[in-house]
Amino acid sequence: QTEHERWIVNVMRNAGLAAKTDSKLGHVVIGKNAASRYQQVIKKTKNLSFKSQRFWL
Repeated sequence: QTEHERWIVNVMRNAGLAAKTDSKLGHVVIGKNAASRYQQVIKKTKNLSFKSQRFWL
């Protein structure tokens, strides 16, 4: 993988996108299973809640 491909993969992971890259064609294919903004907020809130509970125990 080139540096550019790794950067694109990291962006997709951080955004929570269900996507894949096609190196031969130079395309990024984004699936329909990507989490909605609402689902992303819920997931991050749950993680923060868990971390704060662990902190106070």
